Amino acid sequence: MWKLRGYPRTVERLKKVTPQSLPCAYLILGPPHTGKTTLALDFACLMNCEGKERPCGSCHSCCRITSGKHPDVVVIKALEGKEEVGIDQIRGMEREAFIPPFEGIAKTFIIQERLSLEAANSLLKTLEEPPPKVLFILTSSHREALPLTILSRCSQVELCPLPFSVVQEELEDRGVPEDRARLLAHLSGGRIGWAMSALRDEGVVSRREEVLKDLVRRVELSTGQRLRDLNIPRNLDELLNLWEELWRDVLLFQARVPDFIRSLDMMPEIKHAASKLKLSQVVHFLLLLSKARENLKKNANPRISLELLLINMPRLEEKVGRVHQA
Repeated sequence: MWKLRGYPRTVERLKKVTPQSLPCAYLILGPPHTGKTTLALDFACLMNCEGKERPCGSCHSCCRITSGKHPDVVVIKALEGKEEVGIDQIRGMEREAFIPPFEGIAKTFIIQERLSLEAANSLLKTLEEPPPKVLFILTSSHREALPLTILSRCSQVELCPLPFSVVQEELEDRGVPEDRARLLAHLSGGRIGWAMSALRDEGVVSRREEVLKDLVRRVELSTGQRLRDLNIPRNLDELLNLWEELWRDVLLFQARVPDFIRSLDMMPEIKHAASKLKLSQVVHFLLLLSKARENLKKNANPRISLELLLINMPRLEEKVGRVHQA
């Protein structure tokens, strides 16, 4: 039983892979919360399943993999406080890779997100001369974060965001009321993993709304007031993602394509901003947001980057209020 939902073509493609025809490495690409780790674990089940219909989801191996207790399936991610998987982690994995499987058919290593340059170079040597009965699965949100030499040695699978309707249907199949399912589907941006997380933890939506309400409040203020009480969040990229999402929704409303708007819970604010700002102002600020994110990847100063955005953010002269649809 495949736990990944919404990607039937991807599942059909991987179903054809057998332990005998197994490439040594796969790369699963896609935005955060699209199901990359879920697919990697499904694939590990496929390679080690003891049932007739692979993966059955109920045999000893499938159950052990799903619960994270299978000795031959190892998930490797950045250590706490680190942003990348380090060289020592890859060297430890390489030592384990040359030990035959304890109880499975194929030993599987799932390497999540970014690798340090040293770790990537070390992994490349292993991919060039892979040990037998070993599968390496890399998951990443950014193709460009990996060296071309590693990309060329991996069979690639890409998980793109799903149509909102597909996510909504999946949620409704799980008993979620239609209105709630529609809201979560749009907020997720087609990322079914995000929708499932929000379903399990209502704080996901409330924390998101809190960030966007703070942005709306600052749009109304003067430049000096915007910069007061400014705290730099630990995950600034996540904050800018939400800012970009809201400003994109304002642009979509101005362009009269509301079906693609994500922040349905912020529609009064979106409508008001769209009516008060010029299209060129919204486009310009979206470009500034994109440039700021690029600069942060190049180690730009986070506080200066955020302050520049607040200084250049368009201002609504009137207080944003609740606008009722005519």
